[in-house]
Amino acid sequence: MTASGSSAVFCPRASEPIPGSRNAAIALSRPATWSVSTPTWSALSVYLADISRSIVCPGRKPTAEQRKLYEIAPEQVLFNMELLRPGLSFREFADKCWPAPEAFAPNRYMMMVHGVGLADEYLCLAYAQDFAEWGYDGVFDENMVVSVESYIGEVGQKEGVKLEQQALITANGAEPMSKSLSMDAIEV
Repeated sequence: MTASGSSAVFCPRASEPIPGSRNAAIALSRPATWSVSTPTWSALSVYLADISRSIVCPGRKPTAEQRKLYEIAPEQVLFNMELLRPGLSFREFADKCWPAPEAFAPNRYMMMVHGVGLADEYLCLAYAQDFAEWGYDGVFDENMVVSVESYIGEVGQKEGVKLEQQALITANGAEPMSKSLSMDAIEV
């Protein structure tokens, strides 16, 4: 038995897991596009799986702006996944992460990576420019499961792309736990 929902949890400096909401959510950004957030809680084991995708509704053609944004968002997720390895500190990750282009930085998703497992979004990693305000240090360990996040959209614009890829941290780096990031969601 599973229940699906979306978590919009502010991630303050925390030493305990922050449970997320179980409210289902589909956020409409305009008639031709939608973003689906699909955390899934298992009632038996209470384990969270968390993957978000922005897709173009079937039968609709993507705009030039949607194509541009969808080319950028996977770049951020894949770049940051390449950094993940056991022993890497959260601060080191923040310092080395993909730098959001200036046009998208004010609207960036609040965290680049968050933990997945028995709690939703703890650990959560701040960007380097936010680290002094709410970041905290720690170390990635082998066998941790995390979600790597991206939101690419300009302030005041109608379009934005949200992507999230769940990954297992192995001795050799991050291993994606789904293949759907590589699918061409712009052409669904």
